[in-house]
Amino acid sequence: CHGPDGAPNATVAKMMKVEMKDLKSSEVQGMSAADIAGVITKGKGKMQPVKAVTGKSADDVAAYVHSLKK
Repeated sequence: CHGPDGAPNATVAKMMKVEMKDLKSSEVQGMSAADIAGVITKGKGKMQPVKAVTGKSADDVAAYVHSLKK
């Protein structure tokens, strides 16, 4: 749903009728790594949990999201 640079996919957002946050935004970047990992593993709003990403992998994704900081 997000591109490699963290930008939301407008087509997916429109199809799901949601506003997706850019992963580089201050709102997302202000989240703790644990909170980002929680969104990935538990989902949030219409975002379903990503069941293939757990444990250390979720921590790695959270670190990647933080690496996108503007």
